[in-house]
Amino acid sequence: MGRIVIELICSVLMLVSIGGYFKLLAKYRNQAEGFKILANASQVTFSAFIIGFALIMIWINVLGLTRGKFILSMMYHATFVSVVNVLSILYYSKTLDSKK
Repeated sequence: MGRIVIELICSVLMLVSIGGYFKLLAKYRNQAEGFKILANASQVTFSAFIIGFALIMIWINVLGLTRGKFILSMMYHATFVSVVNVLSILYYSKTLDSKK
């Protein structure tokens, strides 16, 4: 029962963050500052992806994973990366706006 709740929470977080990403992408797509915001955010997002992947590899090699735990780790990873993506866009949009 607990695993289902965690998967639902992760799914909702991913859907909200992906929806937020598309909304912010539409806002910043055609602006010069928007390209800077999206470029900086993509660097942070890629770093989060690589760090999450490395942690999963360490987890696999140290503890071993069952099929269910592997699927759950992929869910955590996708949620982490999608939330980091939206938060980094919001962060860079605020910091670049304050520098004007």
